[in-house]
Amino acid sequence: MTSATEGSSYRPHVENVPIGIFEVNRHGEYVEVNETACEMVGYSRAELLEMSTTELIPEGDDPGDAVSLVGVRETGHMRAERQIQHKDGRTVDVLLETVDLEDGRYIVYVQDITEQKEYERQLEQQRDNLEVLNQVLRHDVRNDLQLVTAYADLLSEKCEDDEVSGYITTIQESANHAVELTSTAREMADVMLSVTQESQQIDLRTVLETEVSEVQSSYPNAAITFGTTVPSVTIDANEMISSVFRNLVKNAIQHNDKPLAEVTVSVTVSDECATIRVADNGPGIPDDRKEAIFGKGDRNLESAGTGLGLYLVETLVDSYRGDVWVEDNDPDGAVFVVELPKAG
Repeated sequence: MTSATEGSSYRPHVENVPIGIFEVNRHGEYVEVNETACEMVGYSRAELLEMSTTELIPEGDDPGDAVSLVGVRETGHMRAERQIQHKDGRTVDVLLETVDLEDGRYIVYVQDITEQKEYERQLEQQRDNLEVLNQVLRHDVRNDLQLVTAYADLLSEKCEDDEVSGYITTIQESANHAVELTSTAREMADVMLSVTQESQQIDLRTVLETEVSEVQSSYPNAAITFGTTVPSVTIDANEMISSVFRNLVKNAIQHNDKPLAEVTVSVTVSDECATIRVADNGPGIPDDRKEAIFGKGDRNLESAGTGLGLYLVETLVDSYRGDVWVEDNDPDGAVFVVELPKAG
């Protein structure tokens, strides 16, 4: 019987391909292998030709996890991820693609995916760690901070000493800021944990009006208005889009240096996208910080001018295939512009 990998013109190509090629007979015995296959499992060609597929199965694994020739006979082709045993005892993660030659022989193409699988395992571990961090932020840290703010409020009501009242105010402001940070950090964790989440058709008017109303309730001394009627248009996003608008409106208020923080939200729609503008009367953003404010460039959250909330905004907008930038307002302040694609 002539091997499928024999022949003066064919053999060099088989030897030089970067994947392992094993030729197997109907009994699961190796009848030919290329050099890459030998390197992958640590055996010489002579050794492999004295072996069968079951001898490369890691100890403790089900022999049925070997190349299932019965299944290949039925379909003519089979593709699966498996582990095989290297001669030195370690396991190698591989992608097997088995083809029935229909003459009692099978070609098994084997790709080493060990690095890929290790990377996937690391990602899974990081995801688990992030889940734990998210739970801590949602419950333990936030509950403790709420206790701090509650007791600080009680002390503020009972304290009659101006100097001590000043210290209590500092505690209240710092605790409230910490609550804001944990909220944003939780949202960032939610984004990271939902990277595979499919986009949905989101009604822009509903989300935008809801978030503006909620921020207005939290900051009753600020003036938040709509500069335009918000059109009823759907965009490709998910429920996290609310964080984009909430953070932008809150940012316009929190970093405002005027006695009355004024924020104007407007929306325009084109054939392909919706553009949301959040304008304020604050100090504005210098030109040399208009990109750094989002953490663009090195993406380092410790870089100057980068806020976690704005980093979250850009991360989300990027995931929606949109864009966000900041412009100067007239006469004072900044305008944050978000461009999002309309639902198809």
